Amino acid sequence: MSIGFQVFNADRSVLLDQNFKTYGFMSKTTQVSTATSSNPAWGQYLDVWIPDAEEIVAVRAQNEAHSVCLANVSRSGSGYIQRYVTDGSTIVNLDVYRFRPGVSAGGSFGMQIFNEQRELVYDATTPQLIVRDVLVGSGNFEAVVGDHNYDAGRKYAVVFGGRCGRSWRTTQFTGGGGNYGINEYASTNYASQSPGKVSFKVKIYYFNGYTKQHEVKQFNYRAEAYSYLIVDVSGI
Repeated sequence: MSIGFQVFNADRSVLLDQNFKTYGFMSKTTQVSTATSSNPAWGQYLDVWIPDAEEIVAVRAQNEAHSVCLANVSRSGSGYIQRYVTDGSTIVNLDVYRFRPGVSAGGSFGMQIFNEQRELVYDATTPQLIVRDVLVGSGNFEAVVGDHNYDAGRKYAVVFGGRCGRSWRTTQFTGGGGNYGINEYASTNYASQSPGKVSFKVKIYYFNGYTKQHEVKQFNYRAEAYSYLIVDVSGI
């Protein structure tokens, strides 16, 4: 840019200017998982409503022994519902952190930056979305599996950028008047957190078993692209 205000880090990357919008912290709530339907592969689930595409939601299970996956995203009025499924039948307390552009904490001092349209792009009194890592891939959704170690003692949440995984169906002749046993599955990445670390594992989150009096086509689909933001939520 030829004129204006910019802040750089030691690597000469732009951290702030009058055009780049930062994402300010809006709220933290705790949602409690609830029992699912009769689907035996699901543990419990939580529905998180997002009002529009500008809002970013990061999630973190309070107990490091618990993990969650993003199982589905659906429209709800003008917004969206993200459904998170837990690993197991134990009730999970999920911390939900919300960030969006133009958030002001309403402090009486500190620096604010506005763009030419008078939109707030930065407020010094508002905790900002701090991205510690970006995990993106397109060749194998299971490549992210394992422990991702960061700064010891820091607390991290995960932004699920979309749903990836595998869906497959198996059929087997069972006799009994020409019946076929049919099983349908879906698996994806589950995330769990502990101090200084985020871990991913692959687990089945959907199962449906039924019978037909004729054979149905088997399939095996893989959605390989994955995208996760690891967000530092220490102190908020």
